[in-house]
Amino acid sequence: VDRQRDQLARNTRQFIDGLPANHALLWGSRGTGKSSLVRALLAENHKDGLRLIEIERDHLGDLPRVVEQLQTLPQRFVLFCDDLSF
Repeated sequence: VDRQRDQLARNTRQFIDGLPANHALLWGSRGTGKSSLVRALLAENHKDGLRLIEIERDHLGDLPRVVEQLQTLPQRFVLFCDDLSF
């Protein structure tokens, strides 16, 4: 888990700095710390403009409109969906 956590932290830092970064999909059993990891990265990088927007699975159709509204803001946004189970 340490290696994956460090990779996600590096990727997040690159995203904040405006460098190339990858989208991330965290998957695993319930209770393994996926959501906690995302929230910890937010707390660690909030002062640098990182923000979190949680989107419910049923509202993923609104994603293009959300992204459009965020494009002009100076902060960097993580769009977070806690449950993608189908």
